[in-house]
Amino acid sequence: MKNILFILADCLRADVAFGATRQLPTPAINELRQRGTSFTQMISSATMTTPCVTSFFTGCYPFATGVRALRGDVLPPSIPTLAEVLRARGYRTHALVTGPLWEGIGIARGFEQYEYRKPSPPLSGIWRERIRQLTSDHADPRPWFIYAHFFDLHVPRVIDRAFNRREFGATVYERAVGSFDRRLAEVLGLIDWDKTVVVFHADHGELYPTTRWLERREKIWQDYVLGKRPPFMRVGIKRDPTITAWTRLKRLTKMGHGFNLSEGMVRVPFIIAGADEFAAGKIISEQARQVDIMPTLLELAGAAPLANLSGKSLLSLARSGETTTRPAYMEAHSFGRDPNFFMRGLRVPQWKFIDSPSDRRVKPQLYSLESDPSERENVIRLYPEVVAEMQQLLAQETRARADARENEAWTAEETDIVEERLRNLGYF
Repeated sequence: MKNILFILADCLRADVAFGATRQLPTPAINELRQRGTSFTQMISSATMTTPCVTSFFTGCYPFATGVRALRGDVLPPSIPTLAEVLRARGYRTHALVTGPLWEGIGIARGFEQYEYRKPSPPLSGIWRERIRQLTSDHADPRPWFIYAHFFDLHVPRVIDRAFNRREFGATVYERAVGSFDRRLAEVLGLIDWDKTVVVFHADHGELYPTTRWLERREKIWQDYVLGKRPPFMRVGIKRDPTITAWTRLKRLTKMGHGFNLSEGMVRVPFIIAGADEFAAGKIISEQARQVDIMPTLLELAGAAPLANLSGKSLLSLARSGETTTRPAYMEAHSFGRDPNFFMRGLRVPQWKFIDSPSDRRVKPQLYSLESDPSERENVIRLYPEVVAEMQQLLAQETRARADARENEAWTAEETDIVEERLRNLGYF
């Protein structure tokens, strides 16, 4: 069995990671693409970190795991995690996490070590050294599974001074990607490619400003609202249990993530390198889903397939070029799963359908991804037959799930732990 290093770049968009029109240099990501198979149409299950990570750790959509927001949800013990299965297969398991990923959610199950650190100061160097230490432990003969969560691209974005120039990207976000790529190269330099499979992924995408005027606003927000500045600079940010601060952020700067299902939010990079089943330099443009990741890694590890998963292994797609459409379900909630802030969507290669059964502000939407990839025109009135088909597929996808129970209520202490982490990240 090969070792598995799972690298997650929080907030990384697929089009910026390896899009055809991008202009920033990313030699480390390019190396991964040359060594492995890239999935250019990988769709996330949600648009916030906690439900996304839970989704690819379980192979189940958020409505099946019950973890649908950043706080208030707990993964049922009956749903196994990737780390639990790999540990049972003989792997030593380690998680290096940050951001809102509190272990009490249930995603720490199966990890022998679940190491949490605040994202500031920047963690990249710390995680690199921890990966070096963990991978050089030759006293333990077991193969290892390491999950390393990098937060460099999340606001406030981390940009090395040498990379804060237009040659490394036209925007603040793109320069942060270029800066992160250098640190990624340092991690890849630790890898024994004969013994290791590297998975490179993002939880969700990001909206970011693309004009100089909006970039100035982003810089003000990053330096004076989210940065380490005096408290009186946090103008207008009040403690709010829903989405007030984050909504202000996105409206002010055209940046962020959360209550949005646009392509920049849900299409994320996914690369598997070092596995014989995933050919070097191969590009797969068929649609894949975040829930497909767990069954894929379990099959690579030789584990028996699990029942009641939303996802399906990608090995058949990699081997035979399978063309069967895999509809991708996605959803967006507020921080605390308020039904008044909820939208869901279904994506197939040609179309994206969005609606909400509980939020009247979310109007039904249909976009033609072939003729309108920027989703500028809602054509829901022009194609009633497509709408009917998408609604039927949506009903099928949400029906084929494990029974989700009402999650245990968090204690006041548990709520305070996660709210403090979210507050440190600038959410409210």
